[in-house]
Amino acid sequence: MLCRITDCAFWCAGWWTLVGVVLGVLSCRSPSEPPPPALNPNIVKVGEYYRMGVWPQPHLLYATPPLDRVLLDAQLNALRDTTLIPNGTPAPIFIEASDDGGKLLYVETPLYPRPGYWGPLYELEVATGQRRLLRDSTWAVSSARYLPGSDRWVVFYSYGRLPWNPSGPVAGYYVLDLQTLKDSLLFAYVSPAGPKEIFNGFDISPDGQTLLIPLNHYPIGYPRAPQIIAFDLQTGRADTLSWRFSYDFLWLRFSPDGRQLLYGTYPFGVFDYTSAGWTEIGVIDMRTGERRVLETTTYFACASMDLFPRWSPDGRHIVYSSAPVLCPEGAIGYYSLYILKNVN
Repeated sequence: MLCRITDCAFWCAGWWTLVGVVLGVLSCRSPSEPPPPALNPNIVKVGEYYRMGVWPQPHLLYATPPLDRVLLDAQLNALRDTTLIPNGTPAPIFIEASDDGGKLLYVETPLYPRPGYWGPLYELEVATGQRRLLRDSTWAVSSARYLPGSDRWVVFYSYGRLPWNPSGPVAGYYVLDLQTLKDSLLFAYVSPAGPKEIFNGFDISPDGQTLLIPLNHYPIGYPRAPQIIAFDLQTGRADTLSWRFSYDFLWLRFSPDGRQLLYGTYPFGVFDYTSAGWTEIGVIDMRTGERRVLETTTYFACASMDLFPRWSPDGRHIVYSSAPVLCPEGAIGYYSLYILKNVN
């Protein structure tokens, strides 16, 4: 049990910041109480204020906001970072990289009064700094990725015709030819949660055969646990998998060899000031369905919001964003980017 703040007057006098109060409380822990659990020694902090990262090459990360290129040393510590977009340019909220890391897809930050995390889709050529608009904001793009093994074809999800976006397309997953900029609808799908899921965390298997869709339900009222829809890109058949997850939302990423599925569950409001839910990052064996929860917590005093994990190119490590959560208030601190080493 933590001691009362009033018992910590000697230690906490003059500390008026939240950090000071927390440190003061922890300093008054009873000698008989066990120490707080140690953080996972395999966790490496990459940088502060990042909400998402992608890891296309062994020693190369991209992170946002704003939109940085981060180089890593042999121990996966950050060496230096370089901002890739000009000052004053809206920062991306979603990023994805081509296999070689030479190109990036990103969805631009929503601008007030646009509700929800969706917007125009861009492609950036890293070497030249040239960017081009692939789809404007009327498409309400949530997320996108290059088709595995190609930098010509892109699959993206559009929320479609929303009440505040009546000119949008049919909601669903589209494939876009980057040479002609023509698209076709792969699978019409209206997300039950809509933009409240923050990102539509779909993924495509490394062989390009299967589209995995997170079935996220509307979070208000009677929340339902998310599920996974497997859509066969060859036959057009959609099946709902039997795997169950905790509330509210789900993010998915295949391992590079396709044998494992990295998942992240997260609650409504993770980018607000407070949240009433928790997160979980884990790995599922695609053959057996065996699940392994990973130790990603970065804040030992209570909990952390651990979001949007992605694999390293060799499938050994993951990168994810994390923010401290103050208990019992549920206040969320600022996000930083972390690497969890030796997942496999």
